Amino acid sequence: AEIDVRMREEFSKVCFETLLQFSFSNKVSTPQEGYISRMALSVLLKRAQDVLRRYVEDERLSGRLDGNTWAQVIALYPTLVECITCSSSEVSTALKEALGPFKDFMQPPVSKVQNGES
Repeated sequence: AEIDVRMREEFSKVCFETLLQFSFSNKVSTPQEGYISRMALSVLLKRAQDVLRRYVEDERLSGRLDGNTWAQVIALYPTLVECITCSSSEVSTALKEALGPFKDFMQPPVSKVQNGES
C-alpha cells in the first residue's frame, strides 16, 4: 500500500509539473494550445485552492501556524492578485489596484496564551 501511495504521489507530481509547463508557455501557435494553457491554469488554481484549504483545516486542528509559513502565505497574495483577469481591462486593473495594497495590512494572527501555553 505504501508503494502505491508513493507511485500516486509521483504521478501526481509529474502531472502537476506538466500542467505548470503548459500554463506558463508563452508560445501559443494554435487556438488549441491556448485552450490547453487556460485549462492548465484553471486546474493549477483549483489545485492550489484545494491544497491551501486542506492546509488551513489541518492547521486549525493542530492549533498552530508558524511565522515562516504565514510569511510565505502572505507573500503569495500579490501573485494571486495578479492572476485577476476580466474581459474588461479597466475592471481588471481597478481590482488589482484596489486589492494590492491590502498586503500591507496582512500579518500572522496573534497567538493567544492560555494557562501559560500558546
